[in-house]
Formats: sequence, C-alpha cells, structure tokens
Amino acid sequence: MKINVDFSVSTSGGEAIGNVVGDLDFAVEPMIGDTISLMCAPTGSVIPGGHESGGLLKVDVRIISPGQGQYPLAIMLSDMVAGTREQAVSLMSYLEAEFGLQANFYDH
Repeated sequence: MKINVDFSVSTSGGEAIGNVVGDLDFAVEPMIGDTISLMCAPTGSVIPGGHESGGLLKVDVRIISPGQGQYPLAIMLSDMVAGTREQAVSLMSYLEAEFGLQANFYDH
C-alpha cells in the first residue's frame, strides 16, 4: 500500500536543511512508534554515511484523511539528522534518486 511520508532533515549542529516528502510502498500499515528503514534502497544501494540514525526513522504521527481517494493515510517520521550540511544534502539526494521521494531544500 502506498503511504505518504514526511520528515525533516537537519544537521547535528541544529541547521535545518530541508524536508523530504513522497509516497512509499509498504507491505503493512505503519503504526506510531514503528521504525521505518531507509538503509537500503529497493535497487540494493546503501544509504550514504554521516547520519545519526543509520537510516532508521520512527513513525511519530499518523494522519488519516477519510474520503481522500487513493492515499488516505500519511505518516510523519522523526527527523533525519546528519553530521554536516554536505552529508545532509547527500542523504536527501539519495532519497530522491533511490526511493523517488521529493527533497525540498530550505533557502539559506
């Protein structure tokens, strides 16, 4: 089932880099507290280094929208925290290329 995901990306120093949104295909419906692994892409490529969680993000919020057609469930994940701005950009690029998610970079 396709579920919309949303999470922010920042550095360990507290710099907000952007957010990542889009649809992921899940075999089961994620619940609050579940861990979503973005460590390995469907193509087999491995997430770039330089982040605190190892590509594991917790489901913080579930949003159920009745009557919203094909995707009535959205989940908000914990923040992805990278060591540096460059590592954050690399992670966001990986998520776009390998998972088809949309990386939105904040203007600085």
